[in-house]
Amino acid sequence: SEAYGQTLAGASKSLADMDEPADLRTMVDNLSVATKRVQRENKSLEQRLSESTSEVAKLREHLEQVRRDATTDGLTNLANRKAFDEELARACADAEADGLSLTLAVIDIDHFKNFNDTWGHQTGDQVIRYVASVIGRVGAPPRFAARYGGEEFALIFPRESAEIAAVVLEEIREEVSSRMLKRRSTNDDLGAITVSAGLAEMRRGESAHSLMERSDSALYVSKRSGRNRVTSAETVQTAA
Repeated sequence: SEAYGQTLAGASKSLADMDEPADLRTMVDNLSVATKRVQRENKSLEQRLSESTSEVAKLREHLEQVRRDATTDGLTNLANRKAFDEELARACADAEADGLSLTLAVIDIDHFKNFNDTWGHQTGDQVIRYVASVIGRVGAPPRFAARYGGEEFALIFPRESAEIAAVVLEEIREEVSSRMLKRRSTNDDLGAITVSAGLAEMRRGESAHSLMERSDSALYVSKRSGRNRVTSAETVQTAA
């Protein structure tokens, strides 16, 4: 571009001193050659830019896939523990800043160890995927569903009270227990699967760690009380 500019400047200067038509033709020919050269170079540059843009798009797509893989549980396709910890911290900060409700629930498959020991890990994985599918559907955005670890799941309810979350958890519990599962490899009847849940609504100034502890405590109350039930930390505290 700079060379082409210099050519044009030289031609402009020469034009003022020209007397012969032959000189004008020579200058026009030179300008034509220079113009075609710049056009070729611009076309080449456009092609390289297009290829670079395509490559950048592929790299972004790859990085996004890597990010998804790093934050997704491979068995259930729910968010994994790392993604959950980050999301809970963010949700707590948002709720504190906005003064809005936030409820956290922890859900656990009842007697899963005995079930796993009896039927094997592959069938156990089948059960985990089934429960995860129910939780994932109910926990679609703006809610946040995650596999917390093993047979335990977590569900974040942004801007929702404990009362609303308890109703949703009852729906999950009833749906999970209403289906009679069969073992895929042998078609054996596995019986009904049940889940227990505990939930807590965030208090003003409460940390994510404290909220998780209260939800866990409510879950253990559900376990000790016979399983296949939902317990609210607020209810437990009131009863105490």
